[in-house]
Amino acid sequence: LLKLSVLSPPNKRVYRAIKGVLDDGAVVGSTHIDPAVLGCSSDPNVAALYSGNASVQAVILCFETTFSCRAGCIGNLSQIVEESEWTFPPFTALELLDIEQYGKKTLVRVRPTLSVMRHYTTDLRYPWSSPQDPLSEGSADTDVMRHYTTDLRYPWSSPQDPLTWEEYDLLEKALEESSSSSPSINTTTSGNTFRETKFSSYASDLVTGVPKIAALGLEAYMKQSMALPKDGVSAIEKEFKKYGTETDKKWFKYIMYEPASRLENEWGVRDDGRDGVHLNWFHQHKNAKIAGLTLAHVLALRLYTCPVFLSLNNPLRKFLRDESGKLVQPLSMAKKHDFPVTIAFIDDGIRKLRAVEAEKLSKNGGGGESDELILWRGMKNMKVSEDFVRCGGVEMAPMSTSVSIQIASHYAMKGDANMIFRIVSKNFMDRG
Repeated sequence: LLKLSVLSPPNKRVYRAIKGVLDDGAVVGSTHIDPAVLGCSSDPNVAALYSGNASVQAVILCFETTFSCRAGCIGNLSQIVEESEWTFPPFTALELLDIEQYGKKTLVRVRPTLSVMRHYTTDLRYPWSSPQDPLSEGSADTDVMRHYTTDLRYPWSSPQDPLTWEEYDLLEKALEESSSSSPSINTTTSGNTFRETKFSSYASDLVTGVPKIAALGLEAYMKQSMALPKDGVSAIEKEFKKYGTETDKKWFKYIMYEPASRLENEWGVRDDGRDGVHLNWFHQHKNAKIAGLTLAHVLALRLYTCPVFLSLNNPLRKFLRDESGKLVQPLSMAKKHDFPVTIAFIDDGIRKLRAVEAEKLSKNGGGGESDELILWRGMKNMKVSEDFVRCGGVEMAPMSTSVSIQIASHYAMKGDANMIFRIVSKNFMDRG
């Protein structure tokens, strides 16, 4: 059934009839597991036929299949061809989405989830190998449907589990530290209230299923020029003088004109170990030289690393909506950005900084395992939609990540935050 499900189209509706009535615990939002094979039909009339006549109490299940959970079509193997049979394997979980009553019949919409707990083998080529792995070891006729090892970290673990055991240990430790406000994380943030930071954001800010936005680029989305002015520093300063909040202006003055100084605040520890240096010191850093950053690039990037990031990020995540509150397509900003020059230098500076890692790779002979980098970012109230599973998402603002799972989880695990992104960056060109 698992092999056949790969050939099934996503979002294929199938139906199943059950004699009797729902249990008391069967309410919208609840999940039930069927330990047996679930035979269904793509023809609702077949399910209606099996449910009996109008006087018979029965439940008709309507399965809303997804890209990651599809039934296997065994219609061409079935003895009764006209039943158009689609079947789920044992221990399929069913989430109840909607319940409607039509006389003696109860219509229930369910979302299935396949159990990943099978008997695995220890001879998987890689930790992420799976039964559907198109590459097999040995001869071409090697059975791709391997038996898996029972040595799994958690009941929900699978061959596709992206987390290593070491990462599980780190995450568990970070969760314990977050719940106890451990001082091992370099921040003075406390309490259980989620606060937007550079390393965490609200999931509602993530636009899903709109890959075209990423393809067209920032200038098309902002509808403002991303051309870099010759006197970038003066242009950035004009933006902050005209549109900056009092907090923005205070931080601009510090970064642009004042010597660096150590300060503990709600965001962490500012410029620890850099007392007395000015903006030009950062401009003279070897990484800035390798990347060819101008003073304006350095100024813009330094501004992003302080609380000013709220004024820079938030407008990029506020989308134009119609009177009913729906997003207007194609996506565009609710209003023009007050800091387009600053955003342009941040965008260009991040891209230029990729040259730093490129030079390291060239000195090491290029390539190698060092190309891949695991990055982490926290999300709040994240519900993975089918659109996200199918198409991915687009972050419209600069997206800070950390190589430290402890830092990302510390920011993400406050209050209702409930998701951490593990971002696999394959090489220096697809990261900042």
